[in-house]
Amino acid sequence: MRKQHDDEILYHYYVKLGEKNEAKKSKSTIEKDKEIISSIVGNVSLMLLRLENTERSTMAEIHDSIMLSKALYTQYSLIKGRSPKLIGSSLNLSMDRLLLAMSRNEAENISWLRSQEKDGDKIDIDKIFTIEQNMLRLGFEPARSIVAEEFRRAPKEFLREEIYYITRSGKRFHLAECPYCKGRNLIEISESETVKENITPCGCVFEYWDAPSLEINCVTAFIDESIHTVMWNEDGRKGKAGSYSYIICRGSLNDESQITEKNLIAQGVDFMGEYTHVERLTEAAVGKVLLTLSYDYGFGGGVKIYTDNSGAVSRWDKVYKNSQLSKRFTSVKVKYIPREKNKLADKLGRSRILLDMPVGAYNEWLKKSKKIDELNIKVKQLEKELANIREIPEVIVAANVISAEEEENKSIVIARLKLCFDKIRKTWRDDSKRNKMTRLGEMTNIV
Repeated sequence: MRKQHDDEILYHYYVKLGEKNEAKKSKSTIEKDKEIISSIVGNVSLMLLRLENTERSTMAEIHDSIMLSKALYTQYSLIKGRSPKLIGSSLNLSMDRLLLAMSRNEAENISWLRSQEKDGDKIDIDKIFTIEQNMLRLGFEPARSIVAEEFRRAPKEFLREEIYYITRSGKRFHLAECPYCKGRNLIEISESETVKENITPCGCVFEYWDAPSLEINCVTAFIDESIHTVMWNEDGRKGKAGSYSYIICRGSLNDESQITEKNLIAQGVDFMGEYTHVERLTEAAVGKVLLTLSYDYGFGGGVKIYTDNSGAVSRWDKVYKNSQLSKRFTSVKVKYIPREKNKLADKLGRSRILLDMPVGAYNEWLKKSKKIDELNIKVKQLEKELANIREIPEVIVAANVISAEEEENKSIVIARLKLCFDKIRKTWRDDSKRNKMTRLGEMTNIV
């Protein structure tokens, strides 16, 4: 949210600067202005291409493009003031796009400055550029340089007061995202006003105050890697495979003991075909963290990554993918941490070892799994049948004996008991079963 706010503030002051240049009414010839406009049109298109697609650009290249764009905007606004008929609508639209691109890139540079300065998140750049001299400097100096110079000169003067919210009848002040205030009409109130009016904070504000070290513009990640023996590798044979784990948290953390459910952003384990060089696993883990933060969460602030692989600390950015991803953030730092202080990421990696299973091995496993399921069903059926058979000597036979005493034709009873006897003889094989069968035979003779 703050980045977008900085964009808007810078864009606002660029527009005001242009209006001030237009008011100068400087003198020049129409022929010369036409020649300058022709040059501006071509260069504006080039600057838009560079500043709207900065993924493959270095910081120095972006800086040069911004400075050239400032010069183009100054020339454009001066000519617009003295010869407005020379400025077409298409050039106006292109220049407006260029101002937005300049504002966005300079806001990213200011965001990096915020992450480096104490209380940087509270710098009020609107106060800085309200000063006319600073607004004029915006036409030929980088915005970040102006903000840094003014803030270091008088830090308290350019700090923004925290803004809270109150309900019309409430006696507590809240954060904008407080669940208690959802759907209510809120009134803005500054921090100094809450003190003056003796308004006490809501619980949501206490939670915000209780985490001073968890900076909003910084994220910390702990990563670990592992090469382990597996029953099959990518070729479908027994061998080795690699995987890495990552834990991403909100804030600038110095130790894994600071990880809580509240500041946890994401965690996971990913497979990688690499099983020789551990450093490559670490490099892949760094890339995964940056990719997740940039594309899944839209984060672009400072990133701090801890790893217990000292060899990868100095070479993670040599990987092209990582070097390009790192440009999306104000800063990326990969630091070494001893193995004994990286236990949580290690534990996560050991609990979820992932493999890339070949199709042939998977089909074979699936076939065996189905056979095991079928055998389990048969075992349960046999156990059920055996339980039913065990009830025959005590229950079924006894029932038949009772009915036989009531029947006049004893030969029918004997035939029924012999059928039961034959069924039991086919299924019981052990000695205990034979003893039961002998007793059943004696009962048959008695009947």
